[in-house]
Amino acid sequence: MSVVLSYAMNVPMSSMVGILCGATTNTPALGAAQQALQHAGHSGGPAALATAVTYPLGVVGVIFAMIFLRKFFVKPSDLVVHSGAEDDHTYIGQFVVLNPAVNGKTIAEIAQGTHRKFIISRIWRGDEVIVPMSTTVLQANDNLLVASKREEVPAMEILFGKQVNRDLNKEQVDWNHLDTKVESRVIILSNGVLNGKAWSTSFARCL
Repeated sequence: MSVVLSYAMNVPMSSMVGILCGATTNTPALGAAQQALQHAGHSGGPAALATAVTYPLGVVGVIFAMIFLRKFFVKPSDLVVHSGAEDDHTYIGQFVVLNPAVNGKTIAEIAQGTHRKFIISRIWRGDEVIVPMSTTVLQANDNLLVASKREEVPAMEILFGKQVNRDLNKEQVDWNHLDTKVESRVIILSNGVLNGKAWSTSFARCL
């Protein structure tokens, strides 16, 4: 590029090399260019001078380019900091088993028969509270606490049955008050042995 611009703009080769090194703020390239110019019988002084002139412009030019791009191409909405909660599409809902197609089937069989992703964390069957496993069999009129994606809620209603009108997606839900027979705790994964492993390969139950 230096050779082409040197002949096209009628600028000495040593000066053009220095201009490009300064514009790109590349001082190692300047050192290499000076050695190459000396081997070719040219002085490296003009290259150093040209670099000294264009180097500040290379730094300031990048700053002004970023300001220009932000001013004219970045929307104000793009600069708004979004909380992690806004990206969380997890939905917790309570459903009553009314679909005869799932009555008498295990949770594993139901999960294998649909492409929908869900987790049943507990089952209320009359006065009994069940912490389900993959082998747990669902029965008619079971109340299920299901975690899925928010957009999967209509599919969960079709799969299981009626959704109970109960808001379980508030910021603070007292799960222990919700069900005194089951104790709920928040667990932070800090064991490096489990980090990155699927639930199915650990000792945790797989639903």
